[in-house]
This record gives sequence, C-alpha cells and structure tokens, in this order.
Amino acid sequence: GDEPHYLVIAQSLWRDGDFKIENNHTQGDYREYYARDLEPHYLTRGSDAQIYSIHPVGLPILIAPVYAAGGYRLVVLLLVVTAAIAALMWRSVLRVTNAAGAATFAWAAIACTTPFLYNTFTVYPEIAAALAVVVAITLATDPGRSKRVVTSLVVGLACAALPWLSTKYAPMSAALVTIALGRIWLRSEAIDEEPQRLPRSAAVLAPYALSLVAWFAFLYVVWGVPLPQAPYGAMVQT
Repeated sequence: GDEPHYLVIAQSLWRDGDFKIENNHTQGDYREYYARDLEPHYLTRGSDAQIYSIHPVGLPILIAPVYAAGGYRLVVLLLVVTAAIAALMWRSVLRVTNAAGAATFAWAAIACTTPFLYNTFTVYPEIAAALAVVVAITLATDPGRSKRVVTSLVVGLACAALPWLSTKYAPMSAALVTIALGRIWLRSEAIDEEPQRLPRSAAVLAPYALSLVAWFAFLYVVWGVPLPQAPYGAMVQT
C-alpha cells in the first residue's frame, strides 16, 4: 500500500531536511524496509520542478525523529502505543453514561473492528488522526476540564493537526472547532465563567487559524497554488 511512501517522506525530512523525494527513490532509501522497486507517488511536480509526494506530510513530520531513532519497527511501535487512545474513548463513554458495560461495548465497537486494528500497526495517518479527534472531543465536552484555558489550547492544537494529516480531515477539524466553541459559549452560563469565554475561545482558534495559514502557505510554496487539490495537478482540472 502507501506505507513505504510515508516512510520515504520521513526519510527525506530527517536526512535531507526537505520534502523532495526523487533522490530518496533514486538512492533506494526505501530498501531499508521495502524489498521491491518503488516509484514515487506523484501526479504533478512542484513549482520548482521537483518531485513531492502526493501523500500528506503530517504523519511523516511526526515519525521522522522516531524513524531516525529506531527505524521502521520503532515507528510501528509508536503507532501501536498511540492506538491506546481507545482507553480515552472508554473513559469518555463511562463519564457520560456512568455504566461500565456501556463504555466497554462502545470501546469494543470501535477498537475491535478490522479498520482500527489493522491501522494500529500500519504506517497510515488514521491512528494519529483518531488521537487528535478523541483528544479534542473528549476535552471539549468534559465539564470538569473544558473550563480551563490550557484545555482549550490542547483542543485547538489537536484540531490544528488534522488538515496536515490528510485533507479529508479538514472538514472534521472545522466541525470539532465549532463544537468546542459551542461548548464554551452555550454552556458557560455562570456569571463567574463569562470572563473566561474570550481567552478560551482564543486558545481554541489561535493554533487552529495559524495551522490553516501555514497549511495553505505550504501548498503555495511547494505547488504554487494554495489549495488542497494542488498535489493532484491536472487530474483535478480534468
């Protein structure tokens, strides 16, 4: 599948300090974990005529130092550990229902499915994105924690990571930000909570807005077009 392509981007990042993958394919860097020949996944060259992968760079940015430290096996171990987010799902349902049986059923309905289990040990952005989503929704809806500015900041950072992990997660990130802001403004009914509304809202919005600006700027610098479909080039136009 696409696993080796995410790893090639990570290799290019920590070895060359860039996202240009043509030399990494030419050198056969991927043979450290992939025995066959591997052509780069791209549909159009960047604005500098270099080859950049069609795959999003969020996961490679996260795993680049991990790959540098321990290679492919350590990256897989990181993803398996990340899959422990299922415990957060269990705690979240338990908080809402106060029923361990319901929480366990909800956990099993997600964590024991084939898509979740297979993604725990494959190098795809799904588990990292799941972590961001679970952290955001859990903290935004937890009455005991959602009133803190630092909690709102963590929610904002989690939402900010999603577009980088995949364009398909961008709408989800916007929905999560909307939920977080709705909880701040619609649930903060006590008078002593009102002064915290603006700081908490800013803590959610600031990292998210900065991330979007950086994401569009990255697309513009690499492909010359600040649009998510830029890596797909002419295929989008047709």
